[in-house]
Amino acid sequence: MKKTLAILLALALVFSSITVAFAEETLPADAKSAKELGMLVGDANGVTNAYLQTAPTRIQAAIMVLRLKGLEDEAKAFTGTDNFADANTAAWAAPIMAYLKANPTVGFAGTGNGFEPNKTIDVKSYYKVMLETLGYKQNTSEVIGDFTFANVLEFAASKGLKNVATVTNFTVADLATATIEALKANVKGSEKTLAVSLVEAKVITEAQAIAAKVYTTPTVALAVKSVKALTLTQLEVVFTTTVDKDLAEDEDFYTIEDEEFTFEKAKLQADGKTVLLTVDTFNDDADEYQAALAFENDEEYTLVIDSDLVEAEVEFATADTTIPVAQSIKLTGPDTFEITFSEPVAMDLSTVNVEIEDGVYSADTATFDGSNVVEIDLGVSELEEGKYDVEISGFRDYADFGAMKKTFVLDYVKDTKAPVPVLVEADQDEVVIDFGKVVTNEDGEAITDVTEEYFYHSYAKYTPDSIEWDGSEVTLTFDTNPLPEGNVKIVVDYNGNSDTDSVITDLWGNEMAGNVVFTAAITSDNVKPTVTKIEVKDEDTVRVYFSEDLGDGEVAYEDEDMIDDPEDVFVIKKDGKEITTDFTAEYNADDNYVVLEFEDTLDGDYTVEISEIFDDALVANEIAKVTLSFKVTDKTGLDYTEPGAVVVEAVDGTSADYIYVRFDDNMATSGVYSVVSKDNYQFEFATVNGDADDIYELDKADTIVTFNGNEAVKITIADEDMYDVEDGGTVLLGRLADADGNVSKQLSVEETVVPAARPAIAADGVEMTTYKTIEVTFDRVITTATAGAFLITRDNNGTIATAEAASVKLVADEDADDNPITIAVLTLKSNTQLGDDDDTEFAAGEEISVSIVGTVKADTGMTADTTDLANRNQVAVDGMAPQLITGSSNIVVVDADTFRLTFTEAIQDNGYEAFDLVVKNSDGEVLVANDDYVIDSIVGAVMTITVDLGDDEEDLDNYTVASATSPKYIKDIEGNKLKAFTAKDVE
Repeated sequence: MKKTLAILLALALVFSSITVAFAEETLPADAKSAKELGMLVGDANGVTNAYLQTAPTRIQAAIMVLRLKGLEDEAKAFTGTDNFADANTAAWAAPIMAYLKANPTVGFAGTGNGFEPNKTIDVKSYYKVMLETLGYKQNTSEVIGDFTFANVLEFAASKGLKNVATVTNFTVADLATATIEALKANVKGSEKTLAVSLVEAKVITEAQAIAAKVYTTPTVALAVKSVKALTLTQLEVVFTTTVDKDLAEDEDFYTIEDEEFTFEKAKLQADGKTVLLTVDTFNDDADEYQAALAFENDEEYTLVIDSDLVEAEVEFATADTTIPVAQSIKLTGPDTFEITFSEPVAMDLSTVNVEIEDGVYSADTATFDGSNVVEIDLGVSELEEGKYDVEISGFRDYADFGAMKKTFVLDYVKDTKAPVPVLVEADQDEVVIDFGKVVTNEDGEAITDVTEEYFYHSYAKYTPDSIEWDGSEVTLTFDTNPLPEGNVKIVVDYNGNSDTDSVITDLWGNEMAGNVVFTAAITSDNVKPTVTKIEVKDEDTVRVYFSEDLGDGEVAYEDEDMIDDPEDVFVIKKDGKEITTDFTAEYNADDNYVVLEFEDTLDGDYTVEISEIFDDALVANEIAKVTLSFKVTDKTGLDYTEPGAVVVEAVDGTSADYIYVRFDDNMATSGVYSVVSKDNYQFEFATVNGDADDIYELDKADTIVTFNGNEAVKITIADEDMYDVEDGGTVLLGRLADADGNVSKQLSVEETVVPAARPAIAADGVEMTTYKTIEVTFDRVITTATAGAFLITRDNNGTIATAEAASVKLVADEDADDNPITIAVLTLKSNTQLGDDDDTEFAAGEEISVSIVGTVKADTGMTADTTDLANRNQVAVDGMAPQLITGSSNIVVVDADTFRLTFTEAIQDNGYEAFDLVVKNSDGEVLVANDDYVIDSIVGAVMTITVDLGDDEEDLDNYTVASATSPKYIKDIEGNKLKAFTAKDVE
């Protein structure tokens, strides 16, 4: 065939070939997007709101879909004669209808009355065509598809096509909306939207798609594009995007797998994407560079990058077949010059030879640093000005290829200019000065002898605390006496502020003649640090980026203990409440961010309140307290090795067999890693169709559907005789993705298929939680349970009473082993609730039982056997909190200084109960437990309390008693803590 249903191509809905310009109207967003894409051209008046309210015909919609699939020209030129019976009702489109009849996969197969080209199309029919455009198929007698025509709207909604599903009068505007929805939806079996596919196929331009708001420019993920060994000591690492300079140039981030190699330098190149790594070939023991420490030639290695920049492992091979070439010579001092080679050289001084004027002048030593530059020391302090022939030989690279002998002409010209310092930059605590050349003292001693005494600001005594030389540049640090705000004098003292000190001199002996004074405009940092962004790295790692340096990582805020007590600085909340999970904080001074590492994983929407952060200014600026939001989504796929990650059960049906696969996460239902893809399952049963130990792959007749919020699948094996469930087996699961698109850590896993030998549905525990609620626990997922399914009985000293449930609520939960369970919360009818009076209260000795007498159904379809005695006489555990019984008969004064409290059930006597009571005297003063009042006795549900009235009061008049906000010590016999109560009068 000429063009396939590749789904990729021009989107244009042109119902008229005539375009007339009129005043621009404000159009609905989807119609405007369709117009941007050329889909809508309109009638003689163009695309107007009036035009958008017209009803599209079937032939108009068909032409649009043909354009969508790039088939319009082919359809117009079609010469087939087999056509719909009513093709003559739109003769101009007869070739198109003949094409549609010959190619029903386009989505327009006609109706029982022909094609009906002039009939308006309805929303259900158009959504059906859009689904087929996305690659889904309708069920027919010949094809087992993805949906039926009856459930088109439901299936379309599951794929994101739903915004016009309820319209009754389908218009061109609705058609544009449905098409834009399709462009934003994923193509079947792909992670790409239809719009992305069209852009990649160059059917529509990226600019068009962006303007139509159906496409965004893909963010190029930072990754390693390539690693290449340039030489045996140099690697070229190319990233996919530009990278942070500080991180890219940290040589510690780069290692070679299973090797001792280290890198002495990482240099980011001008393109911002390429890093040149240089192997450290210096042997500390031998105090020299050695070729043996470089890569071996014609070998394979793996570069490991482990940093905040990126994590990667990339293989590369060495293949150095290039001979090194000496490229240039340069005079660097009165007795030194440099030779630059095309690549690093590993000199063996026994073979290296440098001759000047045929040996008239000697070259005593050769110094190099493992790079492609070699420094040669003359055997004399200086030469006469002139040109000298320099012949070099014996230089070899790290692959042991020798450079050819070469003669350079060295132009020896004496430098007669004194060093001239230049102020590079200055702030309150740091000054950088460049002399333009290497300088020493006048005796030619080491540059480090030009010490702090040669520099000061404002006053001669304000010298730097430390200095650091880098070639001709020196960095001065002023901590003790920082530079003040305003115009500040900075002095380079040519003789170190003393007549006896040496003068600053260059290597040629040129001396500074006097002091050099700079004036620097110094401003103090009064800007408070701010948070620039919050980045969620994974479920337990969050980065908080700041606008400026916060210090050295240890002093990031005033109290200097952010690392130990991060919750003082970062207050994390969810749903308005501070979360309890522990976390640590670590400051990264290279990129000005704090890493928060959480002990427990996060999930959902959070806020972080940040305060007490200070910058690194001379007078530290404190951040203004700020509250920001961040969202943590699932970024981790299934770990098949975790207990409970996957559970597989088999159920032997009467007409088919069923396999239930449960996951501990919501799973993907589209794409190659979908849980409903048959390709991701392979079974091995003890017997398959009578054959022993055979492999079984799902057949066309077999089906897979999800349930429990896509946390489980039900696989129906249509041939009930295919295998014997009771014999068990295994299933090989391929790589699967969760609903957030995270694929499993492992490529596959083999799980045991557990035969359906588990016990029938029965109550796994019963607990009274209040006087009107009972919780019944099941060891599986229960999907159906009615209030009438539960019979509740109470034995009060031989008197049997029956209670009925008014309602039941099913609550999904997990047991201690992360297995799914269901808690049925029964709410008793008001006339059968266990009340507070003596006849109905839940007291010691009573026995509450729950029996299953009606429909309780599990997600596997299994129902409870109401005749099974295991479902009966499930005695309830007392899970109710004891309560104070209020009223004049239950909070009563026994005598002048004694009163008693009565509770709904018997109370333990442990000696600490007084601390759970708040007793106040007539003045509202809180009395001290076990001092101002004591508990005399606890008998059953009655507690007697005696108060020390003192000398001012004669009785308990106007005294009150309340419980602590969270009682700890007053408990019933089963250990349930007292339900808190507010202040009550002692009567």
